[in-house]
Amino acid sequence: MIKQSKGITLIALVITIIIILILAGIAIQALTNTGLFTQASRAKKETQRAQVTEWLNLKLIEEQMNKPTGTAEEIIEATRAASDGNTELSKMGKDVVVDTNTSTIEDGEQVEVYFYVQVDEDVYKVDMTGAKFIGEKGKFPPVIIVENITNTTNSITIKVKTSRNEEGKIEFYIKKEGEAEYTSKYTAEGEEAKGLEYKFENLEQNKNYNIKIVATAKNGQVKEYTKDVTLGSVPAGEGLIAFSPVTWSNGEASTTISSTETGYTIQYQINSTTESEWRTGTNVTGLKHGDKLYARLWDGTNGGTTATNNILDGTDPSASISLSATSVGTTKSITATVTHTDNESGINIASCKWVYNTTSSAIGTDASYTGGTFSSNPQTITLSGTTSGTYYLHVLTTDVAGRTVETISNAVAVKVENSVAPSTATIHTAKAITYSWNELSTIAKMISNNSSITNDTLEVNVTLNGVENTLGVGDTATVDSKTVRILGFNHDTLTSSTAYGTTTATGKAGISFEYVTLLTSASMNSSNTTLGGWGASVLRSTLNSTTYNSLSIKNNIKQVQKEFIQTYNDASSKTKSSDYLWLLSCGEIWSSGYNGGVTRGDAIATEGSQYKYYKLGNPIYNSITDYTKKPNTSSASWWWLRSPSYNFSESFCFVHSYGYCTSYYAGTSSGVAPGFSI
Repeated sequence: MIKQSKGITLIALVITIIIILILAGIAIQALTNTGLFTQASRAKKETQRAQVTEWLNLKLIEEQMNKPTGTAEEIIEATRAASDGNTELSKMGKDVVVDTNTSTIEDGEQVEVYFYVQVDEDVYKVDMTGAKFIGEKGKFPPVIIVENITNTTNSITIKVKTSRNEEGKIEFYIKKEGEAEYTSKYTAEGEEAKGLEYKFENLEQNKNYNIKIVATAKNGQVKEYTKDVTLGSVPAGEGLIAFSPVTWSNGEASTTISSTETGYTIQYQINSTTESEWRTGTNVTGLKHGDKLYARLWDGTNGGTTATNNILDGTDPSASISLSATSVGTTKSITATVTHTDNESGINIASCKWVYNTTSSAIGTDASYTGGTFSSNPQTITLSGTTSGTYYLHVLTTDVAGRTVETISNAVAVKVENSVAPSTATIHTAKAITYSWNELSTIAKMISNNSSITNDTLEVNVTLNGVENTLGVGDTATVDSKTVRILGFNHDTLTSSTAYGTTTATGKAGISFEYVTLLTSASMNSSNTTLGGWGASVLRSTLNSTTYNSLSIKNNIKQVQKEFIQTYNDASSKTKSSDYLWLLSCGEIWSSGYNGGVTRGDAIATEGSQYKYYKLGNPIYNSITDYTKKPNTSSASWWWLRSPSYNFSESFCFVHSYGYCTSYYAGTSSGVAPGFSI
């Protein structure tokens, strides 16, 4: 009985366990089939995304409050910095990554400033509009960015970049109008697929092509881009292709083909246009009379229509004349190299002649060519004219066939030579100048171009228009009825090195003058001040504007550089002005000063250097002398200098009526006797 009872209990237990397992399986299957696990997982992910989005939005609002006047860039950067490494954010996922920098470029386009946050596989974008979930990493489609498309007559070049295409590929396809299928041309993978420039080549001109770009990301997503491109035609040869003049040698001709159109190769054929016979090149030789030379532009695949050059001989002989100069003095000569040319029958050199005369027009092939004959080819002959005038070389060229041609050279101006040179005289007696101011300007330019004439030269010898004369320091002329005299030669530096039209040997103004007759009376400034020195004075401004413009010789005057003291008691304050008219300085008149050394007259420093005229008289700055009196010794007046007095900020120096240096208030009117250079 007991054994039977235990057996029933064990069987019941086994049956109970089996029933429980069956029921558990049914329950699990029911839960699985109804998607409860999937829904729970999705709800958890949505909750996480909502939490991350809310946290980022709160952080953005917090930084906006912290920076109420901040720019978008400042607020977004502050939000990014506050998010990067934040403990709260890090707890929201297993792997949290914040961009290290903000950006304004997204998928190749300009956008408002933003940054990305990656939480596990989720990607969030934060900008001024807020934070938002934008997708899961690795599930974005690739982006194709076309940066540039260009084409020629036989090629299409496309420059592309891709994004979200890591470990993906990019493929290039093309098809021509009328074709049903694309032709695959190139596939780039890996790093190259992120950006490259591809060129479709060997295409047919004047056709429409459709190009297709396909980007395939590692996640399998695909992006396509298509574009129609119509190619142009290779330009026609006529009007764009030129043939150089035909050159003959021993019965054969040669020519050079050129074109103003760039980007193409020149091809040519002789007497044919067979497609397989085109040759590439520009120098064509071995041509015969009657040949037809065809040329076209070629892009490497296609050719344009042709230009034609008919090769003909039968030309007259010719001569070229190369002159060694086109201007010469009456005492000198030039040479002419004459080359006779006839590539068909050749030159009869013994019958070729020349003559050198003043006839500018043709004298004819039957005229008397009395200059001489030729014995060689080419030949150099010597030409000279003893009287002034415009001369021409006439060359008679004769070929073996008896054809004759007259060739006339360019004009040769034969002139009486102008010149200047320093005189060896140690004494010069001042005299009235007889030259006009235009002639003086011509002489001044020659002096400026002669480095042997210096600021210590007393006298120069002048040959102008065949007449010899002298010009010396102290010589006088008149400007608008007022007397001026020469202070020196090559003394003042030109403001512009090309003041004479071209740069001269010295860079100096050839002749410097000073007014002997007072030009006017005026004050240096409107008040008693020397502030800024000569450069800032009212009188300088007036002289170089109103006064200068009123002079009849203004176009002869050259602007020169003049040293001046800016601060009356500071020897180091010297600088330079550029002036047409200027007052003399103490240093340009006297070689002595109140305190020796660099002081000159009552000025604290030497401005410029002493002119030759005043070197000759060597006046003492504090001594009575007639040498510095103006306008004359019997009725001398005070006249201003540009030097400020060393011990009075209110006073400029001037020459006393007794001839010595003194100073007076700048606002006082005194005589004005400026200098100028030509």
